[in-house]
Amino acid sequence: MSFEPAAGSRRLRDHIGVLRRRALVVAAVTLAAALVALGLSLTQPRRYTATAQVLFQQDTATVQDPRPDQIVDSKRLDPVRVMQNEARLASSELVRERARDLLGQPVSGSVTNVRDSDVLLFSANASTPEGAASAANAWADAYTAVRADLSASRTTASSSAIAAQLDAIDSRVAAIDRELDAGPDAERAAALDAERAALIDQRAAWVRQQQVLAADTALASTNEARVIDRADPPRHPSQPATLRNLVLAVLVGLVLGLATAYAVDELDDAIRNVDDLARALALPAIGAASTLPASGDVRIVPADDPALVEAGVAPLAPPEAGTGRAQVLVVPRGSRGRQVRERATALDRLGVHLVGAVLAVGEQDASADSTSDLERSRHLASQATSEQLRA
Repeated sequence: MSFEPAAGSRRLRDHIGVLRRRALVVAAVTLAAALVALGLSLTQPRRYTATAQVLFQQDTATVQDPRPDQIVDSKRLDPVRVMQNEARLASSELVRERARDLLGQPVSGSVTNVRDSDVLLFSANASTPEGAASAANAWADAYTAVRADLSASRTTASSSAIAAQLDAIDSRVAAIDRELDAGPDAERAAALDAERAALIDQRAAWVRQQQVLAADTALASTNEARVIDRADPPRHPSQPATLRNLVLAVLVGLVLGLATAYAVDELDDAIRNVDDLARALALPAIGAASTLPASGDVRIVPADDPALVEAGVAPLAPPEAGTGRAQVLVVPRGSRGRQVRERATALDRLGVHLVGAVLAVGEQDASADSTSDLERSRHLASQATSEQLRA
């Protein structure tokens, strides 16, 4: 006969028992995690974060060409993409260098776009509240300045290039006109007329480009970026987030504490109460007896032993004829589950008829807990013992 306990899922009562037995383990692990988080938070240097807001105004209206009945192709860009590009520009090294020149030191932080809006948030970090505010404002100012410089330089360069092309075309047309006035031969005059017509077409194309550039310049003048909310020194540090760290540490500590509690409970097979006895041995746990000494080895006593009767843990049904060898396994408190199973197996091989197990707690160790164990398990255990005696 095998006395190994049957494997099965834990019941709610079993989980509650684990938590009750290992409450100190859970509390210790949770407290340790909280103390570690608190210690790390206290040793970290304080960092402050300030935020400045910049509004980028977009105008995607169609631009009218000055000539009648003409429309210059407008650049209709996706507003979301435009703001993403502006955020990348604001985070670029070019803008950071300009901010460093304004502030006198590098800036650290991030630039984000407020969802469904044209607002950029410049969040800067520093070791002091005033330093964080100054860094955020310098960063926002640097962005607006760089963007204005880029727009102006791009317009100037394009305008200069177009003007140079127009001047060159006008000069060549004037030279052709002078040569035609001089009366060249028919073949030469035909070649000059063809060249002049081509130059006139080129000039018209460049004029159109000049008009588009003028329209883009007018459009760019409405796409300006300006600071709408300057950063103020923050009142509280953004790092370390002590309260958040403590909450997370407590949650993690609880999970680790529960895992540790279950692991310790599985590894610890000491029998301290009737519940432990029922889990450790595939025999009915009749109850706890203060009339039996809690010292010594695992032993057996007859099922009708006076000590069991006195303790109220004797089987309810008396042994039937021919079952006088019915014995009860007496397990002293603190015994190891493995040793108890080995002892029960050895007795079974010797032909001993075991009908149940009793936890010996001794008179000096008797407590309200032992009495509670007895009251909780006696009825069902005795019924199971009676069934075994009838078998």
